[in-house]
Amino acid sequence: MPRLRPMVAAALAAAAILTLAGCSSDDTDTATAALATTPVTADTGASAPIDVAVGTPFEISNQNGPTATVTVVSIEVDPQCATQFGTVEPAAGTRVALELDVATTGNPPLKYISDQWFQELAPDGYTKDMPAANDLCIADRETFDKNWTANAKYRGWVLVDVSDPASSLLMSDIWDTRTPRETHRIPITG
Repeated sequence: MPRLRPMVAAALAAAAILTLAGCSSDDTDTATAALATTPVTADTGASAPIDVAVGTPFEISNQNGPTATVTVVSIEVDPQCATQFGTVEPAAGTRVALELDVATTGNPPLKYISDQWFQELAPDGYTKDMPAANDLCIADRETFDKNWTANAKYRGWVLVDVSDPASSLLMSDIWDTRTPRETHRIPITG
């Protein structure tokens, strides 16, 4: 038996040498042409964000399937802050308030939508985390602050703080365990 392994290895080496020796420049040109016409896709583990328009409903989901239908009702850049509930600290960048209409399915998101669901996609193409927004600014508006139940409707505001109002927002369920998570891109301005 031990003698069989060296014989198999020698046979494989000889086959490889014969195969390489049989290649001519014509074969190489043909192989190169075939590679040039074959589409190359890189599996980066990330999928492109799904574009969302204000007023158009879109479905969100997690590892268990669809969780809700969401509609961005309106977006306010640098909204007027409420002052009757206390002093609002200055924003690190520009405040953006999003009014959302949410209809949950029988499998609602594990947690309500908050500023933690968002990242900023800057005009230069870089994705960045945002500082926590001071919700005291929109304390006079209906916000999401309780976990959702199945098959229910909610309307409320979420406040985020962006470095550039020309950016877009990337929205994904932070409790979604899929890799990559489903992500939606919401332009802040038209």
